[in-house]
Amino acid sequence: APAAIWRLSLTELRDGARTSADAELLRRNAAMAACRKASRWPYTLHLLRRPPSPDVVSFNTAIIACNSRLRWPCAVDLLGSLEMRSLQTDVIGLNSAISAAAADQAWRRPLCLLHSFGARQLAASAFTSSAATSACAVASQWQAALQVPESLAVCRVAHTAESLNAALSGCGKVGAWGKAFALVSSLRCHVLKPDKTTCNTSITACAAGSAWLVALSLMKMMRHWHLLPTARTTVATLGSLGLFWAQASLLLE
Repeated sequence: APAAIWRLSLTELRDGARTSADAELLRRNAAMAACRKASRWPYTLHLLRRPPSPDVVSFNTAIIACNSRLRWPCAVDLLGSLEMRSLQTDVIGLNSAISAAAADQAWRRPLCLLHSFGARQLAASAFTSSAATSACAVASQWQAALQVPESLAVCRVAHTAESLNAALSGCGKVGAWGKAFALVSSLRCHVLKPDKTTCNTSITACAAGSAWLVALSLMKMMRHWHLLPTARTTVATLGSLGLFWAQASLLLE
């Protein structure tokens, strides 16, 4: 069990014979990982401050240990401490800090960290895009969620289905049907196949903006993608028609 393993790791670290600095570092990192898995984050941070000097793996383990609600400021501080030691932040550390901030709905911090990928010349991952977009969505910051695709383009990060659908939900919340249609139309560039959620959220955005022509176009695109419209899809499309009820007959063909 994790609870037993972390105690054993601490005992081995304390009682083990002193060896080379590299071996000590490996043992300390292993003990930190055991404490993290057992959710003993205070012990993880305590071990980080022990000699020998920590490496990137040590800091990443500590940052991941802070990956939960209310502890994201600690994760961000650890990123700063890492760089003060002239160590290079990597994707694992940044992604973990983004995820930690997202857990507390601190949506501004993930966006700042997302921009830092370019400054550090790091290639962000698909997880990065999902975490940043979801952070904005969970906090109901839909306008901010719509900024994420542009930031991802700058960082040359591909969308995931999750991040795309979250951005499309943001379009629906603010009636940004043009943005929704542009995102769906760019799927080929991202090598993503849309699902029913993608289409439903896009059509919902059209309904919010009364863009019934675009909604009907999306319905036709669903057929091209071999997706069958659901009841939600039909209701959303009908909602976009507004006073143009004569167009409703197109849905019955």
